[in-house]
Amino acid sequence: MTRILCVGNRLVEADSAGLAVHDALAARSLPPGVELVDGGLGGLRLLSLLDGAGRVVLVDTVSGFTDAGGVVQLAREQLAAPERCDHDSGLAWLLAQLPRLCERDVPELSIVGLEAPADADTVARATALCLRLVGGEA
Repeated sequence: MTRILCVGNRLVEADSAGLAVHDALAARSLPPGVELVDGGLGGLRLLSLLDGAGRVVLVDTVSGFTDAGGVVQLAREQLAAPERCDHDSGLAWLLAQLPRLCERDVPELSIVGLEAPADADTVARATALCLRLVGGEA
């Protein structure tokens, strides 16, 4: 199974881009075997959504990877994780811990990052990238 997991906070504009991509993808036909998930604020709850998937495309707002309004594809290793978990550890810490925390094999993982501020064009480009990554039509 392939899972597109979009995360963010709808109440904070600077962190809502991942969920805007979710909404755009929800209006499209996805290929068979692709599941679209609104991961919301995520946290450790995301682990259960990663475990058991063969492939995961994770969509979130990023900072410092490209120009404002840009879209970037990252590997798990490109997100620098803190050494220990605290309130601000977030997604990078969770992804760094995957090999230790997954009960089954670690899924193949791609990260689609949207650099804030993400306008409609940024969301459209990220949506198209997600579709390409899962073998759908952009």
